[in-house]
Amino acid sequence: MDKEGLFDTLNDPKWWSLPPSTRKENLIKVFIERTPWVSIWAILLLLVIGFPFEINAAVILDSSFSLSENYNDNIFFSETNQDAGFVSTISPSLKLAYSSKNVSLSMRYTASAQFYSYSSAEDSLFHSLSFDLDIPFLNRRIKGVEVRVIEEMSFSPGLPAVALGGGEDQASLERRRELPQGTGQGIQLGKTDTFQNQAGILLLYDWSTRFTLTSSYINVITRFSGEQFEDRNAHQTKLGGVYRYDLSTRTAWTGSYGAAWTTGDGNDQLIHSLQTGLDHRLSKLVTVRGEVGVSFFEGESLEPTFSGEIFKRYQSGNMSLRYSRGVSTGLGVVRSVTRSQSIVGSASRRLSERIDSYLEANYSTNKSVSGNEVDLTILSGEVGMSVLLLEWLSAGFNYSHLRQDSNSVSVLGGDGERNVVSVTLTAVAPPWRIIK
Repeated sequence: MDKEGLFDTLNDPKWWSLPPSTRKENLIKVFIERTPWVSIWAILLLLVIGFPFEINAAVILDSSFSLSENYNDNIFFSETNQDAGFVSTISPSLKLAYSSKNVSLSMRYTASAQFYSYSSAEDSLFHSLSFDLDIPFLNRRIKGVEVRVIEEMSFSPGLPAVALGGGEDQASLERRRELPQGTGQGIQLGKTDTFQNQAGILLLYDWSTRFTLTSSYINVITRFSGEQFEDRNAHQTKLGGVYRYDLSTRTAWTGSYGAAWTTGDGNDQLIHSLQTGLDHRLSKLVTVRGEVGVSFFEGESLEPTFSGEIFKRYQSGNMSLRYSRGVSTGLGVVRSVTRSQSIVGSASRRLSERIDSYLEANYSTNKSVSGNEVDLTILSGEVGMSVLLLEWLSAGFNYSHLRQDSNSVSVLGGDGERNVVSVTLTAVAPPWRIIK
């Protein structure tokens, strides 16, 4: 069935006279089985048409508003132009969520207006809009299937260098509903207006309690206002599987295979990865895990990969230490295959019913496997505290440090060091149930 045939069906009065549940099932069947074209926006349109009359559906609006003041001693992250000053930020946020037994759709919008004390010419506005679609009715029809559609758009005065995270397998990462980009991929860029759009489809299938198949597609479009960076339009398709076998009540073995095919801008690359590892629970509070593997791709020898973590949980907090070594292709800033190593330590502790604290440190190296696009060493750290002042009002105190050293021939990134101290107040409104 072509597009015209599908829309003829929608315009047929007989189809609209059917009960909503029958209309919904027929539409999904026609779309999945007989329509050769699929797009994110088409799926969203069909869901809006087919699911608005469900019983027991809910529409909830969440909102928040924050004010922050920070001191930044190197706003442009430059070794030569080290302008310092205070930055005031006003940031409202809205989240609209539709939830029923068959579909969950959420939309989040965040805006941040930044005002610089030393020069109003540097004032900037940040926008972020994201959509997250979950389709649980597919899991009931095909047991073990999970499908998510994610769209994220942002306009910002610059991309953050890194987003610290744990060493999870692909299935765990995709279940967190997060796309892998959104940062400078380990590189702190200079201050320049940046637009980034990420669209992704994530599919998981639990073949059994031990084996999970994973697949995903993501398109990342990055546009810079400054001429020092090249715009990018990249696509990446991933296929893989994770097998988990419990050797004992405390020890589990995992094995995984993954293939990542990155295309766009004439820089195509296919990377295969094989990994095996063990998870072992030393006690009720302490867990260790480790993985070894190999990655291989055209034109280069085999690249060994490693990861390890020790995690300890306390009654009032937790702490962890992680190490990882791997290779990947960039979707946003980095175009070449990059070898990355990192050591990340983190700790959090609840000091009282209303006060939480956290600490995180990261040391990493990023180097192009061939060429000199990237050759950087980054040291970063962050410490902070959050205080619940009222049921609807909280305060945050944070200090962060970032240092980046580049090889003299590195094309991307440069030397720089930055310290930021910030104080934030956040007010959260009670959820507004538009439809119960």
